[in-house]
Amino acid sequence: MNNLYKEAGLSKQAVAQYQVRQMAFDTKVNQLILEADDLREDHPGCGVEKMYYTLNPAFIGRDRFIELMMELGYRLKRKNNYKRTTIASKIY
Repeated sequence: MNNLYKEAGLSKQAVAQYQVRQMAFDTKVNQLILEADDLREDHPGCGVEKMYYTLNPAFIGRDRFIELMMELGYRLKRKNNYKRTTIASKIY
């Protein structure tokens, strides 16, 4: 393993610290997902960006939050904004 770390230019300490930071981040994201589910339950039309400003997570930026939530499937379904107003009648 030491040779692998040496080839990658990393130290064991850096790898261990990365794992600790990643576990802490994953824990915070899981808590954030639970909060997002509660928010969506109360406000089903709340978009991802508005969700960010409502939850206001301190550990993640807006763009990364939006990207993460989009990957997790929190995108709203777009409603069709088309209504037919004219019915063409056939002339025989």
